[in-house]
Amino acid sequence: PCLGHWTLPGGFVELGETTEEAAIREIREETTLDISALRLIGVSTQPSRLCGAVTVLGYAVGRWTGEPRPGSDVMDLRFFDRRERPPMPFKAHEELLAAFEALRPAEGRP
Repeated sequence: PCLGHWTLPGGFVELGETTEEAAIREIREETTLDISALRLIGVSTQPSRLCGAVTVLGYAVGRWTGEPRPGSDVMDLRFFDRRERPPMPFKAHEELLAAFEALRPAEGRP
């Protein structure tokens, strides 16, 4: 929905999936990475023109394997240093990034 903007990987939970399973599947689809050791860092509910509201769960990834490559519905893929991170078009992503930053020490970490 925000073509040309950087966003966090994500998607919707499918029927019968846990939210963790959905996160693992979506990351694999969008980045080709296999992830594990997920930690819930926050939840954000925002208005949506399409659905009324969307609840976004943010997970920190403890481990991953593979080489990151853009997946099926991704134009480009990149890790950003926190000082170079572009603005996010979704308020939920900004909130979850702020929650993630609150968990990490500011000095010595990109």
